[in-house]
Amino acid sequence: MVVMSSVTDWVGLLGICRTQAVRCARLSLLAVSLLGPAPLSAAEMQYKLGAQDRLRIHVYEWPALTGEFTVGAEGLIALPLIGDIPVIGLQPSELAQEISIRLKSRATLTELPNAAVAVTQYRPYYIIGSVEKSGEYAYRPGMLVLNAVSIAGGAYRRPDMMNWASIQERIKTEGELQVLGLKKKDLLAKETRLKAEIDQLGKRPVQIAGPLPEGLSVSGGEKSLFLAQREHQQNEVRALQQAITLHEDEILSLKAQRDAADKQRIAVQRELGEVRDNVARGLAPTNRVLPLERTVAQIEREQKELDTQVLRARQQINTAERTIASVHDDRTIVVIRDLLEVQTLIQETNGKLASAERIIQESAAYSGEGSGGASDPPVRFAFAIVRVEASETREFEAFETTPVQPGDILKVHLQRRDEAPAHLAQMKSSLPRLTNEAKAMISGDRDR
Repeated sequence: MVVMSSVTDWVGLLGICRTQAVRCARLSLLAVSLLGPAPLSAAEMQYKLGAQDRLRIHVYEWPALTGEFTVGAEGLIALPLIGDIPVIGLQPSELAQEISIRLKSRATLTELPNAAVAVTQYRPYYIIGSVEKSGEYAYRPGMLVLNAVSIAGGAYRRPDMMNWASIQERIKTEGELQVLGLKKKDLLAKETRLKAEIDQLGKRPVQIAGPLPEGLSVSGGEKSLFLAQREHQQNEVRALQQAITLHEDEILSLKAQRDAADKQRIAVQRELGEVRDNVARGLAPTNRVLPLERTVAQIEREQKELDTQVLRARQQINTAERTIASVHDDRTIVVIRDLLEVQTLIQETNGKLASAERIIQESAAYSGEGSGGASDPPVRFAFAIVRVEASETREFEAFETTPVQPGDILKVHLQRRDEAPAHLAQMKSSLPRLTNEAKAMISGDRDR
């Protein structure tokens, strides 16, 4: 066969420098660069986090940082107090250590807090091609290609049904893509509304009325919600301001009553003094003194009650003013919390959109795969894995015992038996170049 003769040439090439260790080592490096690294076994693979992973984070004595979080499409998780943390490529233990270090720095702690991270739901993997049910599936640790194919139906499609099944899968995924697009549009409108409300609440002095933010024109429903919330808050603040005005008027009235009572007290005290002089000279009876003293005491008691009512009215004014301030602060906290939840949902939706688009692209690429017939040569099933590592996408040949990682796209397709495997075909095409490079290395060593 042509492929076997090419391999024979390759073995002969290696024999040229069998007795020269340095040259052989260089040629071996060339061979490794051609063949590529072998996929890691399930025992060798250490799980690294990626988009769509759902994590359970527990920080001892920090309940705000304890809960379940989903890694967004950009590879970030948003934690209170700490902020966004990039997690792609980290192991759960490394993420726990990063959370402890950041929390210690942010909260100025003396010791690293205890943090633990566990994966509660792995990001899914995808199967397309000649399987019973292609699509998205939940990942299980230690999964091999054979396990993944079994979960996808356990039986290959009949060749004459491949095109129809691909069309069905693509139609289904396109429908999901439209639903996700509408959901993302609604979430973006809600995010715009919440950001506009935060901006308005943050103005000093607080401005409840005024023109609407321009961004709210994207959604009539969000605009109505913004107006209703603003009107509710405006009515609440207006009622408190009216109460303050009433208490201020009440204080003015109480002060006027106290001034009148003070004038009356002065007049009665003057009269009491004259009566006491007349009694001392024997010009007036003593029984006139006691009623006047009682009148003075009653007036002084009424003045104290008026002073108490003034203090009570001022206290109610202070309470109303604090309530007005808390109305804005409480609403700001609620809006910020809603904004964080909306942004998390947007990240999850972006991840699902990216997954659906990848499935459609791969399905479209394989929708024209031949159905085979009686005159066609025998075929075999072949596997390939598309994997994203360090922001780079690579595709390599897989076998039934090849480990599957979360986020992988597993291709199952038919291949003619007279076709050489992909790695042998690549070796054949690269033999002339490698031969020239090897000869150049050997010639260079001789010259030295």
